[in-house]
Amino acid sequence: MTRKLASVFTIVAIIATLAQGCATMTGGPTPPEFQPLMGAWERSGGYSLVISGTGYSGVRYWNGSREVNVERASFAKKDNGALQIVVTLRDAGYPGSRYTLELAPDGRELIGTYFHAPSGNSFPVRFSPKK
Repeated sequence: MTRKLASVFTIVAIIATLAQGCATMTGGPTPPEFQPLMGAWERSGGYSLVISGTGYSGVRYWNGSREVNVERASFAKKDNGALQIVVTLRDAGYPGSRYTLELAPDGRELIGTYFHAPSGNSFPVRFSPKK
């Protein structure tokens, strides 16, 4: 009987974990530690990133006036305390391209890399708050 009970507890724990992940993915409340990432950001060349929540639906990206589909966005607080966002794009010309960005210690920039999937190249990038 204890073996069955342990199995039930394991299943309940898995379901609870999945439910918590789904709440974040669907735009549940933004955890307070990620508030500094929220806002409109821009980088040279007319690229814009707007972060309004921690679910993928809370992140939008533009190349000039053209909105590019965001496939996925993930947020993390790294061991060193830095806030990180990874944005994966899925659109014509962007199949699997990805930004990996960290909030600068002074909170004034998102700094990281852009991986351009079609070419396999990565580039250093910086986003500043949009004016």
